[in-house]
Amino acid sequence: MTLPTAVNVCAPSRLHFGLFSFNDPSSPLQYGGVGVMINAPGVRLRAERSDQPKAAGLHADRVASFARRAAEQIGPAAGAIEWRVNAAPRQHVGLGLGTQLGMSVAAAAIALAGGEAHSAAELAQASGRGLRSAIGAHGFMSGGMLIDGGHPSTEPLGRLEHRVDLPAAWRFVLIIPPVEEGLANTAEQDAFARMPPPPDEVTRRLHSLATDELLPAARGANFAHFADTLYEYGRSAGECFAAVQGGPFAGPAIAERVALLRSLGVAGCGQSSWGPTVFAVTPDEASAGSLIDQLRDAPSTSDCDLLAAAPCNTGATVTPLYSSP
Repeated sequence: MTLPTAVNVCAPSRLHFGLFSFNDPSSPLQYGGVGVMINAPGVRLRAERSDQPKAAGLHADRVASFARRAAEQIGPAAGAIEWRVNAAPRQHVGLGLGTQLGMSVAAAAIALAGGEAHSAAELAQASGRGLRSAIGAHGFMSGGMLIDGGHPSTEPLGRLEHRVDLPAAWRFVLIIPPVEEGLANTAEQDAFARMPPPPDEVTRRLHSLATDELLPAARGANFAHFADTLYEYGRSAGECFAAVQGGPFAGPAIAERVALLRSLGVAGCGQSSWGPTVFAVTPDEASAGSLIDQLRDAPSTSDCDLLAAAPCNTGATVTPLYSSP
């Protein structure tokens, strides 16, 4: 069998709209929730055979750590690889970089060894991702809008309950502050440890909003209903984190940016994951461009990175490259 000499991986980013539940010992399923995959800012990774492990480019230390785990999980064939990340978002800004980066490394290592990843659970195991939310892991494989049904304690990854394409014309405007970071690692673990579980009726309401409102609106390209429900879902899910955030959003700066979007007539907006990225869904590219122009002139967003991202309905691409004979 001829093995590839290099592999290119292009992976999307992830927006997370909020969890269904957490910290409930009476529930067989934890976390769950809703999110979408978007085409920018994505991960662009190249892996090449080498005489020894090397990592360069963006997030090199983190890539090296993922590569070591992949070699332990996959075997020696995944060890001697030179890694380079040529494009990626900042870490800890609510765009799911860790999962996309880790699964990109695992997928490339498997491909260089002559294999192919067949499931999100396989890549999550090889990269150590998906311990709580499974949106990014399943989204790496398939793209689209995803509903994570929850994480059974007996399984390595949350269950994919629903997945649907989003209309290709829709755009997500991203507001990414230049310095702020959301909670991660030990700080995130400590935050979860301090929070009470959401009441059962809140979890049921969030699940209903996801499956009975957002999902049909996405399938039917009903933008107005999708946008209205998205804000309601995100705000309700955010209230479950008030013990740590102080409210539905992670601090006054994020709350101010969401309020600005609402004042500009944007119905569907909110905070992705722990923030600080704020998103706004628009019906098309022209609407996204007009909104970005307004945000450039607003004091609370003028220093932020502003971009329009399309839905990614295909997941990551893994492209093996072969030497010419």
